[in-house]
Amino acid sequence: MNYIKFEDAIEEFQTSFERKIQLDLFRESGEVLLQVFKGYDVLNWKFDIGEIQQTDSIFLMFFKPSRKNNENDYERLLNTEYLKDFVEVTDSDRQLFFLKVKGSESSILLHQKVEQVISDVYELPLTETNFTLRGF
Repeated sequence: MNYIKFEDAIEEFQTSFERKIQLDLFRESGEVLLQVFKGYDVLNWKFDIGEIQQTDSIFLMFFKPSRKNNENDYERLLNTEYLKDFVEVTDSDRQLFFLKVKGSESSILLHQKVEQVISDVYELPLTETNFTLRGF
């Protein structure tokens, strides 16, 4: 297994044109906290989350009853000052929250936004999460 630094994974994600590339952040238990996708892939999804540019990065968080700490994490998200920037979609038994990050933003700003969401919603430092960068 190859190990790369998170900063390098963000840079690779940001500069890649690979279809179906995604960055997943998760707890040690494997519980997914945040997923980041490319706008050109999300454009093909069935969800109406507003105008998306192909170069945008799209954050996705989902909440459902069976998730660990779901209620507390969900409440913290609802109390963030940037909740208004998320688009909420109900899908089956899940609440999905999408956040668009303009494609013109640097990998440093994308990194900062990921870190802010993980800290504010899950009360975790980024260093206590794991991540994968993969394409399908």
